[in-house]
Amino acid sequence: PTLIIHGRDDAVLPLDDCGIPLAEGIPNATLVVIEGAGHTSNAEQPDAVNAAILDFLSTLRDRG
Repeated sequence: PTLIIHGRDDAVLPLDDCGIPLAEGIPNATLVVIEGAGHTSNAEQPDAVNAAILDFLSTLRDRG
């Protein structure tokens, strides 16, 4: 499983050019788009990024 976190407003690596194709190309990938964030989504929206990571990790724990 792979988690891809991408800022909706990323001007450096746009979502349509990077995040979506990346998620489509990796089996079992989960794409989380962070609203109100650009290329540094972890600095711009840390609570949303941390929640996405914790949610993803909880799915791994649930798998056993």
